[in-house]
Amino acid sequence: MHRVISKNDGTATIFTIGLICISSFLLISIIFSVNFLILKKRVKIVAEQAALAGAEVVYDGGNGCQIAEIIAKKNNSNLAECVIKDEDIIVSVKSLKNEFIFGNFSSGIIFAKAKAGPSELSCP
Repeated sequence: MHRVISKNDGTATIFTIGLICISSFLLISIIFSVNFLILKKRVKIVAEQAALAGAEVVYDGGNGCQIAEIIAKKNNSNLAECVIKDEDIIVSVKSLKNEFIFGNFSSGIIFAKAKAGPSELSCP
């Protein structure tokens, strides 16, 4: 007996391989995007912590930029800029982008800025 070979033999295999490649690419893209968003949020939180700590020290009459730098360094970031204006402190923090959760895949710098100081509440 002879086996009849149709023109469609093997198409399902090629289609499946293509589908797996596209799915893998999409999954990896989503992982990198989520990873970047997590790191961006982490740097923003570090900036806010540094600004709040610095504002408290400024309110007590000390050097708020010095404590803001310590807070940033303890959170694996660097203080890029620190400005004290009146009773407010404006802090800019930078962090290397190669701190991915899943390893070091790329490099770059992520910046975040935060401002803190006494609130201006008006009582009627």
